[in-house]
Amino acid sequence: MKTHKLKLLLGLCRLDVFRTKTSCFTLTATPSQNTPVMVFLNGLLMLDGVDYCLTGNLLTFTGQEVTDNPIIQVRYWAIP
Repeated sequence: MKTHKLKLLLGLCRLDVFRTKTSCFTLTATPSQNTPVMVFLNGLLMLDGVDYCLTGNLLTFTGQEVTDNPIIQVRYWAIP
């Protein structure tokens, strides 16, 4: 039973990767409420409300300009 629950939880973790120089991105799913969202720009952790804002599944960078050849990683939990 515990193994089944672990597999279910692992299936909820999402990783979206973007390599486009723009300030708005659409995530593949909407993050679950009250769960952490981690946004990285070229390996640096961004701060919610300072560097970006998230509304539903729309991520918008607000504080830092997206550079040329960015690697943006977004890790979050979502219900499939």
